[in-house]
Amino acid sequence: MKKGDLSKFVEDAVRRRVLQCAVQDIRARNADSDPDEIQRIVDEAAREVRAERRTRETLRALSCSDEPLGRFLSEPVFRRSRGGAEGRDLQPIGSPT
Repeated sequence: MKKGDLSKFVEDAVRRRVLQCAVQDIRARNADSDPDEIQRIVDEAAREVRAERRTRETLRALSCSDEPLGRFLSEPVFRRSRGGAEGRDLQPIGSPT
């Protein structure tokens, strides 16, 4: 056994246990939820993330210099909060909803 193997083992075990507890927690919270609705929400979020990534990759590929697009790419990306349809319902990604 090499030096540090035990601490790596313990670290890995703790990560697995934390993940396992988080999964159990989420399953318990969503036990009464409609699986189709949950899948729809997951699909919608994945679509948004993929579209954002494609847009950023396209802009980076088209960019000849860092100045005009560089500033745009560093600005926060916005998404619509649930239940709203007007401009005031836009929130930066990563902000609490």
